[in-house]
Amino acid sequence: MKTRKIAKLMALLVSSGALLLTACQSGQTTSVDKNATVSSNFYQAINKEWLEKAEIPSDMPATDAFSEVQESIDDALKSDLAQLASGKKSSDVEGVPEMLQFYQLVNDFDRREKEGLEPVKAYIDQLKNLKSLEDLVNKAPDMVLQNTTLPFALGVGQNLEDTSSRIIELSSPSTILPDVSYYDDKETKEQILELYKSTSLKVLSLMGYKEKEAEKMIDQAIAFDALLVPYVPSSEELADIESQHNIRTAADLKAYSKTIDFASLANGLVGQELDRFNVGTPAYFEHFDEIVNEDNFELLKSWIVVNELLSSASYLTEELRLASAEYSLTLNGIKEAPSKEEAAYQMTMRLYSDVMSVYYGQNYFGNEAKEDVTSMIENIIEIYRERLSKNDWLSKETVEKAIEKLNAMTYYVGYPEDVSEEIHLMTVDESKSLFENLMALTKRSIQESFKDFSEPIDKTEWFAESFVINAFYDPTSNSIVFPAAILQAPMYSKDQTMEENMGGIGAVIGHEITHAFDDNGALFDKEGNLNNWWTKKDFAAFEEKTQAVIDQWDGIEIYGGKVNGALTVGENIADAGGLSASLEALQTAKSDADLTKFFESWAKVWRIKATEEYSRLLLLDTHAPNELRVNVQLKNMDAFYETYDIKEGDNMYLPPKDRVSVW
Repeated sequence: MKTRKIAKLMALLVSSGALLLTACQSGQTTSVDKNATVSSNFYQAINKEWLEKAEIPSDMPATDAFSEVQESIDDALKSDLAQLASGKKSSDVEGVPEMLQFYQLVNDFDRREKEGLEPVKAYIDQLKNLKSLEDLVNKAPDMVLQNTTLPFALGVGQNLEDTSSRIIELSSPSTILPDVSYYDDKETKEQILELYKSTSLKVLSLMGYKEKEAEKMIDQAIAFDALLVPYVPSSEELADIESQHNIRTAADLKAYSKTIDFASLANGLVGQELDRFNVGTPAYFEHFDEIVNEDNFELLKSWIVVNELLSSASYLTEELRLASAEYSLTLNGIKEAPSKEEAAYQMTMRLYSDVMSVYYGQNYFGNEAKEDVTSMIENIIEIYRERLSKNDWLSKETVEKAIEKLNAMTYYVGYPEDVSEEIHLMTVDESKSLFENLMALTKRSIQESFKDFSEPIDKTEWFAESFVINAFYDPTSNSIVFPAAILQAPMYSKDQTMEENMGGIGAVIGHEITHAFDDNGALFDKEGNLNNWWTKKDFAAFEEKTQAVIDQWDGIEIYGGKVNGALTVGENIADAGGLSASLEALQTAKSDADLTKFFESWAKVWRIKATEEYSRLLLLDTHAPNELRVNVQLKNMDAFYETYDIKEGDNMYLPPKDRVSVW
């Protein structure tokens, strides 16, 4: 989908706005249980030696099995980029010349120092010169196209009821703290806001603001943020796809505000009259005029300007880049910012990921791995097909539709064959600064998204970066994707045993398949449309099983916090289904399988050593902490007890009546 490229551009320009977690004593890492056994703490026992020896890089919040492999991938691609830029290597992959243009621009650090604040001055002056709310409304179309911070987000999204078509989406902005729940804890709230203030003050001072003026602007920005908090959804609420789908008419949008006509704004950008919109956060817009009004205009303006100053700082001088990074570094427990060369590499890779995905696949991925993993996918899908046909808690009608969805699932392994057609938008003007080029790239992409509003979405287009270790299920296309980077040890290797591969990539394959039937995926039909294909009775039974998963996980204490069962339920369902399906596929293919290798592979895949700050941050993620992804999931599997002779009284023991599973 074309909107995915826009998201990458936006992420570059708002990266400083990602505010994370309450800081503890910097430099501490999560504890290692040196006395752990397989029956007391399986994760710690299997990973004990690695956890004791692993060192977290000074510019990272954690190290894990994936980052170790990712580092070797990045080292190879950094070398390739340098050689391509110097002419020592060549490539006929479409878009490489554009990528190299940007790469050379972003690496021209001397130029950035010479240009100083000049590239951003005109842009910030425009924002500082906003005179009134009416003035802002008049300039809103250009501000939307420029992805300027606004008290609303408006853009082109996917129509979940017909996922081959697009819809205009309207949603609330983000808060300063990482989640609205953090505002409930006074101590945490004050601690994070003080860190936000100190970072913002340093950035504004470097940008020429006097201390009193800067302090006033920052205080006003925080005051406006406080107005947002009661109406912005939590991470748990945002994890519920259905709650983000709220169709409204043009009349509904007009009723939201006396000052901003959202429908007219959208229609003007699209160039046609629309009467169907999706409002992701209706509660926010029902109170919009209480938040955004002339009385609060100065607070709003400061909020916009401070946000834009913070997000632009890392594209100017090195001193500003480092100053703007202090906030997130402290909150993640990171000792130092990535080098300017590393930051330039990462920026290039994010912006030109389509180009590099094809390049990486052509140069580093082999067909043998693709054929082997494709066979594993087909085997695990067959396991799921058999499980569904033998299901004893669903009606025949629902089972048949579930199997139809499974049969319609498409899968992609490796890398895309072609670079997205959007590469023609990604040219660089060498006479302009890095900041100006990023602004131009963003504007062109957003304009293109509105221009293409009426075109059908190509749901077969790759959306994953082949050089990044990850895997995906997309409910809107009913497809699973396994990029080239993940198809290597410890997830997968031709040199590993079948048991190790099934405990690694096999369980991940099963995980992604299970997402088609988790609490969100189950709401989409075989075509990828939001459509209830369940009988009422069957869906009630499904919700009961889902609630059991929520109840099992909710409130588990770890890293000084607690797991949110509702937030993590989809990933926990997927882990459980993936593990059990992969195990069954292994046992079907190999009757004498060594299950110790299977379970140990699962534990090794999820090993991580992180700062305490980052570990607490991960409690806001939809995935449960890695240690629990291993231990709690294995407690639910009968085969685990048989393999390791786990008995009542062991920490890894869970009574049969308390073991839960959905699929």
